[in-house]
Amino acid sequence: MSANWGRTCTRTCCVTPLPAICWSRHRTCARCRNCSVTRTSRPRRYTRTWTSSTWPLSMTVPTPEPSVKELQMIKLVTFDLDDTLWDTAPAIVGAEAALRDWLAEQAPKLGPVPVEHLWEIRSRLLDEDPSLKHRISALRRRVLFHALEDAGYDSDEAQQLADESFEVFLHGRHQVQIFPEVQPTLEILAKTFTLGVITNGNADVRRLGLADYFAFALCAEDLGIGKPDPAPFLEALRRAKVDASAAVHVGDHPSDDIAGAQQAGMRAIWYNPQGKAWDADRLPDAEIHNLSQLPELLARWA
Repeated sequence: MSANWGRTCTRTCCVTPLPAICWSRHRTCARCRNCSVTRTSRPRRYTRTWTSSTWPLSMTVPTPEPSVKELQMIKLVTFDLDDTLWDTAPAIVGAEAALRDWLAEQAPKLGPVPVEHLWEIRSRLLDEDPSLKHRISALRRRVLFHALEDAGYDSDEAQQLADESFEVFLHGRHQVQIFPEVQPTLEILAKTFTLGVITNGNADVRRLGLADYFAFALCAEDLGIGKPDPAPFLEALRRAKVDASAAVHVGDHPSDDIAGAQQAGMRAIWYNPQGKAWDADRLPDAEIHNLSQLPELLARWA
């Protein structure tokens, strides 16, 4: 009988070394015949008991239960745009300033419109047509039209000025400074994954030179529904022809991006460059502080 028989040792076949009685007749504690442990992120549940005259110690074996997500290779990665691929606020401030300057020159009757008046128009329009909540371009055009009409322009002239002034705003809205790591990261990811866009905003990746990286771009304006409703995420899955378990969404907003994606069955990566504290109930599947961390993270999941 081996000197190892029945001695206390550290079983190296487990995920973490664990003191146990070694019943191996071998000189070393190789992978036990009784111990078949697979790494799992869930608490171990001991369900089966092995006993026999050969193996006198009753031992339990954890039954690994990898989720469907863990079994699926990532195929689709979708991105939010505003405040994920660039900082939105400076562009919006600049666009609003350009719009005011244009209106002062081209629509002098309008004058300096009080913000309260514009919000009153906006609220009235949303009450009349709630779908405008997800169609922010159409909403802004209508607000401008009614403000110009209230200022004394006839309907046709007000509509023309509203359309032209909106284009001024939209041009300024696209004067964003794309984060320096965005294009190198997209370049890497596009070689392995299908990439897509899901946004509630009205930024257009075609106007920003990013369209070639993405197989599709979905915006609430076109769909008539926005995040966090699962519908945009489900549409992305349909376009890419993948299961939710093989898809991940990257975004900065805890509700719109993280909760929305998870409700659709996707994994969600929280882009948190400022290191904010998480204050929602359900945690994101991962957190990054720089988009350059994505390739390594997704490689681990793949």
